[in-house]
Amino acid sequence: MFHTSQKLTAEFLGTFALVFFGEGAACAVQYLHGSLDVNMLTVAMAHGLAIAVFFTALSQISGGHFNPAVTMGYWATKRINTIEAAMYWAAQIAGAIAAAYLLRAMLPEDAWRNVALGTPELVRDFPKLAGMALEGVATFFLVFIFFATTDEDRGIAPSSAGLAIGFTYVLGILVAMPFTTGALNPARAFGPWLATGAHLANQGVYWVGPIAGGFLAGLGAFRLDSTGVSGDTAFAPHRAVGFTMGVVALVILIAALIARPGTRAVVLSAVLFLLAALAQSLLAGLAGNTVLFGGLHALDGLAILGIAAFLYLAARRQHS
Repeated sequence: MFHTSQKLTAEFLGTFALVFFGEGAACAVQYLHGSLDVNMLTVAMAHGLAIAVFFTALSQISGGHFNPAVTMGYWATKRINTIEAAMYWAAQIAGAIAAAYLLRAMLPEDAWRNVALGTPELVRDFPKLAGMALEGVATFFLVFIFFATTDEDRGIAPSSAGLAIGFTYVLGILVAMPFTTGALNPARAFGPWLATGAHLANQGVYWVGPIAGGFLAGLGAFRLDSTGVSGDTAFAPHRAVGFTMGVVALVILIAALIARPGTRAVVLSAVLFLLAALAQSLLAGLAGNTVLFGGLHALDGLAILGIAAFLYLAARRQHS
């Protein structure tokens, strides 16, 4: 067993490497050729290889998330608790920020300034809602492949899993890069943006889409798990209730984004998530767990509510 500090260090290093090599490649291509368009494969491969190599090296320590969207999927399926997820997010974001500032300090300004250190940005006239959807779908498949290849029952070697995850990242970037720059990772979008102070208006696109995609991928992995459940079977009923509520609430959030119905969607989502939390608490007790454990599920429900409110408000701001 590894200590929490070791896990967080691994997440920091893995995300640092992703941004350093991925965005470093983008800066190098710009510096040598003056354009990213004709070297899209180079940039995509740099990100994918960084993920593959460092997942293989560090996955046995922390799980090799290196992406808040992956952590969201793990949190949604109760593989990690709320506090662990928050610490993973902090380590990942810190790693991305550190790598971005290091690149800015090391590289000539001509190399990083024209591409804003690889900060993702929407192409002109590309709708923000479409950008969220594209980022969300690409991240969904990335996180889904992550779950599928790291399933212990399948016995896939970390090196093979790393290659599968890395190549899925490459595929996602190749599809999304001409339109959204293909972040597929909120930390990767945030670090370079903070280091350059550029493109604030579209940051929500790279949080809402990937986080929602990671959440839904977690649900899909739960449904298609080779054992029929994720983890202890005693928790299957309350998880199923919570996941169902989560899917319904996400549908409402998407509808709210399109229809712009004021605060009613947030209120309804809040009610659904609170009901999910109460159902989890009750069913956990019926399954023979302690009241304290049920209370922790209720706290998780409140945390989901906060994330739902964030997603809605960020998406509404981007759509307006």
